[in-house]
Amino acid sequence: MVTSRFLTRRSLFRLAAALSGAAMLPRCGFDPEEGAAYTPWSFPDPTRAPLLQVVHAGLLAANPHDTQPWRFVVTPDRVRVFVDRARSLGAMDPLGRERIIGLGCAIENMVVWAPEVGLVATVVARTDADSPDLVADVLLATAKSPRSELAGGLARRKTHRGRYGEFPLDPALGRELGRLASDPVVALTTLTDARMDTFRDGTRRATRAIVDDAGMNDASHAWYRHTKEEIDRHRDGLTLDAQSLGAFTTAAGKTLGRPSAADAGGYWIANTEEVHTGPVTAFAILSTRALEDVGELLQVGRVYQRLHLFAAREGLAMQPLNQLPERRDRERQKGLRPDLEPVLASLAEGHAQMAFRIGVAWDDTHHSPRRPVEWVTEVTS
Repeated sequence: MVTSRFLTRRSLFRLAAALSGAAMLPRCGFDPEEGAAYTPWSFPDPTRAPLLQVVHAGLLAANPHDTQPWRFVVTPDRVRVFVDRARSLGAMDPLGRERIIGLGCAIENMVVWAPEVGLVATVVARTDADSPDLVADVLLATAKSPRSELAGGLARRKTHRGRYGEFPLDPALGRELGRLASDPVVALTTLTDARMDTFRDGTRRATRAIVDDAGMNDASHAWYRHTKEEIDRHRDGLTLDAQSLGAFTTAAGKTLGRPSAADAGGYWIANTEEVHTGPVTAFAILSTRALEDVGELLQVGRVYQRLHLFAAREGLAMQPLNQLPERRDRERQKGLRPDLEPVLASLAEGHAQMAFRIGVAWDDTHHSPRRPVEWVTEVTS
């Protein structure tokens, strides 16, 4: 059972009752997918060399649509982090912002894990015209450094897309989120007042606009993996098991077969309106001064990953809800009238880069697939 020092006694009783009911639901003969696509979550792997353990930690990070847009080159003293431009969300991420944020998440995982294998990590952002895909070096030196309080959350962290309880934000939790998000270029705005309804309405409008835009909806659906064969072959993307839809709905989805992009978009709208923007503890936004600065985007990813590792450690759930900034980027790309940018401007100062919800999940969820270290890493002398 989930426990958290940020839940009141009454909240714990309510959560226990809900979880007891959920635990009685049958799996309907469709167990969650397993196998090679999920073995990277068996972490840490003590048989790996320390630098490859650091890479292993990185590939467990949050990233957009589980595209895993990274390549790593390991030398004796560093891990070089490259963007894999082939692993693009296309029209869903027309400025490439989310892809860079995902690399920042991977970098933070590496920094968190390095002390566990006797290393200290220093991150240097790179803007090399001769190597435009290189975004950062994680310099690694043998040294004793304090172990991170977040390291235990690496293998437990999951994006939870299911139902959350409507528990108020504990002031102590709000302070801890603010402490973890403290950063020179990234600002955290936590929405717990009337702005929550503004965010809900804007996110629903943005989701409908995305689904109505065939380019965006098709680009999103391209990363959906429906069958075990697809999951085993690609080891990436969004799966039914990771949607937290409940046993009956998941079983029905597996029985009916792969939905069309239009049908999947309709399901997404319904889930956004009924679940993702439903009861919650808080919505939050990470923003920066610049919209497309690579260094700032990497920092957004690092901050988000730090918050998500903390949530995993505390038995709390988190899920990105990025439809508003995604649609804003599309409006800019296409030269459309800015319909949703004013909504973001009313919620947070600067340029909103990442939005998410945090709370207490009613149900369990499952990991997304991951490509193994060997698929994404080159080792050089």
